[in-house]
Amino acid sequence: MPPHLSRYTNNSSLVAPVTIRLDENRNGDALISQRTRDDIESVLRMLEIPDEIVNPPYEVRPLSGGLSNRLLVVNDSVLVRLHSNGESSSTKNENSLLDRESENKVSTLLAQRGAGPTIYGRFQNGRLEQFYRNVRPLSHAEMP
Repeated sequence: MPPHLSRYTNNSSLVAPVTIRLDENRNGDALISQRTRDDIESVLRMLEIPDEIVNPPYEVRPLSGGLSNRLLVVNDSVLVRLHSNGESSSTKNENSLLDRESENKVSTLLAQRGAGPTIYGRFQNGRLEQFYRNVRPLSHAEMP
């Protein structure tokens, strides 16, 4: 296994037992609190993300464009995908059309085949993946 990969990398079945808590302001916008930064640092360590990919100090910023996730970027190299409404990374929410388990399997398969970003690992309420710089998310109107 190359040195930048861990047992969590591109592995849809392994979920780290940690959660990232995200605070919001009154408008529902993400607040990157110290608690959120500490949670992200814990996930980065637990998922064994090497310094060659992302290293301290961690600069965390919100990213717009997530339709069913809250998106954060760490040091312009790692995308933090937080599932909304307390959804688990592993189960299907009965009140949602999304099946996170299937989503993670498909994302992992695409990553393994080089057709999607590397999945650095999953945690209780989301996943970390490779961040593509200078690429913007599609708007709702641009989606077929």
